[in-house]
Amino acid sequence: MQKLELGRHNETHPIAKWLLEKQELGEGFGSTQTTVVALEALTRFRQDVPFESVQDLRVQISAPKRALNVNWQIDDNNAYQQRSAKFLAQDDLEIKASGSGRGTISILTTYHKSPVSWEDSCNRCQLNATLCSVPEENKKGEETFQLRMETRFQDDREATMTIMEVSLLTGFYPNQDDLKRLTSDVERYTFQYETKTSTSDSTVVLYLEKVRKAGCPPPELSHEKNTVLGFRVHRMLQAEFLQAALSTVYDYYEPSRRCSTFYNLPTEQSSLQKICLKDVCRCAEVYKTKLESVGVSASNPYVYYNMQLEDIIKSGMSQVTKEKSQCGVMLEVHPGGPTVQEGPTSACTHTGFSPGTDPATPLSMKKFVSHATCHDSLGLQEQESYLIMGQTSDLQKPSGYSYVLGWETFLMLWPAYRDASKEELWGQLEEFSEYMRTHGCES
Repeated sequence: MQKLELGRHNETHPIAKWLLEKQELGEGFGSTQTTVVALEALTRFRQDVPFESVQDLRVQISAPKRALNVNWQIDDNNAYQQRSAKFLAQDDLEIKASGSGRGTISILTTYHKSPVSWEDSCNRCQLNATLCSVPEENKKGEETFQLRMETRFQDDREATMTIMEVSLLTGFYPNQDDLKRLTSDVERYTFQYETKTSTSDSTVVLYLEKVRKAGCPPPELSHEKNTVLGFRVHRMLQAEFLQAALSTVYDYYEPSRRCSTFYNLPTEQSSLQKICLKDVCRCAEVYKTKLESVGVSASNPYVYYNMQLEDIIKSGMSQVTKEKSQCGVMLEVHPGGPTVQEGPTSACTHTGFSPGTDPATPLSMKKFVSHATCHDSLGLQEQESYLIMGQTSDLQKPSGYSYVLGWETFLMLWPAYRDASKEELWGQLEEFSEYMRTHGCES
């Protein structure tokens, strides 16, 4: 801004370029203070040093191995419109730009971290979350639990403004009276709270700020003693595949100062349940299936698809060696749930499997599961056949295995043999099935 005040516009270009390179995803620059100063400087630069050339920029992003292409045309009318696209992290991307103009591309790689490593990487914060059963009467007959968070700011001073985000377990909701009590003048543990609710999950956000008020303890995060917050939660439905919930505390002005931890029911693991066995997850299940019936319940956020395996193109692995499985699966769905019917032959050969793998044989019955919010977008029709490729997502239960149709599942319609309009696609799928049987895929 000093260069702009002095009128040295030619010297401001490298400074603006450096600022843009330091920008984080989401348009921030780290802390709130640095973000405000940087945005003010860039705004003044844009006003005082306008772009003189014509903005006519063409950007193409492609993943050659998957035949994916994204094309953006940027001109004066849409130059300040943000665009985004998603690709798999293991894809090699090719980015080409032509024409005239200026633009910035940011690439963010997201991944899942182990709960243990999250807790080990806590930065200047300490957090522990527990859930205990409360023996109390509920008008709706719902189970009640007490959620307790214990945290401390590990520094030589008090934290100024701290935010605590508490994700609730699936099927749970917070007690509003308890949340209001936390912000009351009597207790004054937080100065504000808010709840964010989706279809089946909720998040409670608590704001703690150093506000000294006569007769009230300051809702600050202390560095000398633990700050303990808690409220009741009620269980409105019984959800299967109950995963641990995440609780996070961080400094509003320095978000890097944070700590996260998981919690669960007293009878469940307080860590995320792993779906994949060790690192054997890629290209683990390839089935051809036919949907026969769909099970939907108003009290359960999951939809169950009962299917019969028509062909096993490749079955999952539960081994620790690097031996390959050359196997194929074809699925067909029938009423009756996950009971297994033995087929006359097996087109599958397993090598080096350890105990625990779900036995997949042709004509056996399998149960597939998706979240209720995904049911309409999946668009599965009964008596139709489908190709399903996914991770090793078999979750062992007392009654058998269920397969989750998740965000990493590839699913497409497998046309009937006599469908003349899809004859070419049918032939390609048959060739793909044979190739997978003989060559397998990376596992």
